Amino acid sequence: MKPKIFITQPIEESALKKLLVHLEVEVHPDVVQTITKESLLAGVPGKDYLLCRLGDQIDADIIAANPKLKLIATMAGSAAGIDVKAATKFGIPVIGRYVDPKLPGSGVTNETADLTWALLMAVARRIVEGDKLTRSGVFPGPHSMYMLGSQVHGKHVGSSEWERSVGRLPKGPAGLT
Repeated sequence: MKPKIFITQPIEESALKKLLVHLEVEVHPDVVQTITKESLLAGVPGKDYLLCRLGDQIDADIIAANPKLKLIATMAGSAAGIDVKAATKFGIPVIGRYVDPKLPGSGVTNETADLTWALLMAVARRIVEGDKLTRSGVFPGPHSMYMLGSQVHGKHVGSSEWERSVGRLPKGPAGLT
C-alpha cells in the first residue's frame, strides 16, 4: 500500500505524475480559493503527508486532526501560515521551498518580474479595457485613436523604490530600457 498525501490545491501535471508513482494522492480541487479550515480538517486525517500552497493556514487544530503526519511541506519560501510549534509538539517536520539568496531569481523574483512586465504592458496598452470592449461587440477599428494607450517603446522603466524593495527588474522586451 502506498503512503498517502493530501495536496491543498491542484499542482502542475508533471509534478502530480511524479507523486502518483510513489504516493496515493488526494488533491483539493479548488484552484481559485485558498482551502478552508473545514476542507483541511476533512482532508488531513489518514494521510502521511500534507503539501500546502502559499497562503494556506495550517493551525494547531489541523495538525491535531492527524498527529501521525510524517511531514508538512509548503511551496512557500518559509513556513509562514504553519503552526510550527504545534507540528513540533507532535514531532512532525515542516519544510518549505528552498530559497537561496545568493542565486539570482531564487524564490519568486523571476515570477514577480514577469508579472510586473505583464501589468506594465497591460496598463500602458489598455489591454483589459480593449478586451472588455471587444467581447461586448464594440470594435472601433484599427485606425481609431479610441483605445490608443501609451507609447512604450523607448521608455525608461524603473525606480529606486522598486530596486530597494524587489532588487531588480530583469531585462524586458526590446525597446524598453
